[in-house]
Amino acid sequence: MTEIPIRYDFPLFVTDCPIRNYIGSDKLRLSDSWSLFQYVVLKRGKTEAERKFMLTLLEQAKYFYSVADSAPLKSKPLLYYYSFLNLAKLFINLRGYIGNTREYNHGIEARPANSFVSAEVNVKGFYGSPMLPVNRVFAEQLGFNYPTYPFQYKVVDYLKACVGIHKVYCETYKQEEMFHRIKDLHLFMHANKMKSVAWIPNLSSNDVANLTAKGYSITHDGAGYVWTETIAKHPHHLTNQNFFDLSLQMRQRGLWYLTNGNEYRMYISAQDYAFPPELVIYNIMFYFGSITRYHPYQFDELLSAKEQWMVEVFMRTQPQQFVYGLLSRLLGRYVYEDKTAKLSV
Repeated sequence: MTEIPIRYDFPLFVTDCPIRNYIGSDKLRLSDSWSLFQYVVLKRGKTEAERKFMLTLLEQAKYFYSVADSAPLKSKPLLYYYSFLNLAKLFINLRGYIGNTREYNHGIEARPANSFVSAEVNVKGFYGSPMLPVNRVFAEQLGFNYPTYPFQYKVVDYLKACVGIHKVYCETYKQEEMFHRIKDLHLFMHANKMKSVAWIPNLSSNDVANLTAKGYSITHDGAGYVWTETIAKHPHHLTNQNFFDLSLQMRQRGLWYLTNGNEYRMYISAQDYAFPPELVIYNIMFYFGSITRYHPYQFDELLSAKEQWMVEVFMRTQPQQFVYGLLSRLLGRYVYEDKTAKLSV
């Protein structure tokens, strides 16, 4: 096998979308994420009407985010959710313009319960309605397909699938951690095959069994374990599509990430579903936004002190993860914080 260099911001953000070509720098450092969104809108919009529609979405997203950032804990979720909703609609339109030719709906509902551990988020079924269900279409654009029938999932399970607060979740509910960090990643080529080899140093036999049951190919390799994925490549040369296809296969298997603005850490996990991290954050925020809008008293009634602490950590850390993630997916670039200026979100 011949080792090949990693290109196109593989594996997290390699894309088949031409928006990538709008940004020349391979390592993109930001001091103002909203300005970059605006730049992409102005480049991507084909007409004045398209640009005006998308800039309105961006303006709303920025305003709600700014207010949420300084709001009290119980007021943050609804404000952040409406920022996310507008960013999701913007993301959808930047990847394939729809505009106001169709009406949009949330496509999702909260199902409160007598106890927080039983509360659910319900993604509504899709039966050819003329209205565009933002949550479903957003998920598809992120590479995840819900079943066409209604999809219910517990809020605590979304919290468990949120890599950014997974340690806090495990401490809150006294559970073993399920995310395993990838320490090194290499690509190889042999004949008409392209292969990724990810090194994961610390796995128990139980971890290996659980990951294998989820479809990961895990083998022992001296000092640790490796996860491999293989695809057929172009017969004569490597293409952007080859990198995208292998990336998609890895992400559909289950590939999560976490960033602090200076580095990106990748993880695998035997979670129930390979939810994109941005979708997990979106759905959690929707639930708490719905509770604080319609049943604000339940925030104190349903959540213990430790659960409220977990929600506080989520509100403090995950909105920025969401913005980084959408920009990175949109541009096909790893987005980093400018070392000379705080990221303006």
